[in-house]
Amino acid sequence: MALSSPLRWPLCLEPGDQIRGTCLWDNPYDHPVIFGPGTADEMCFSFLYVTPPVSDFCQ
Repeated sequence: MALSSPLRWPLCLEPGDQIRGTCLWDNPYDHPVIFGPGTADEMCFSFLYVTPPVSDFCQ
């Protein structure tokens, strides 16, 4: 099941700020499932879109 957690509002970042993402999954099988791009693998990909700040937004 794919889950998404988009931000509900724009976020102002300052120099040195960090963004951390976490991926969790449930393995219903009786054998290990490893990370990888295959259909039998577990996948976790994050995408981040960054734009210049809107005038006076981060004030």
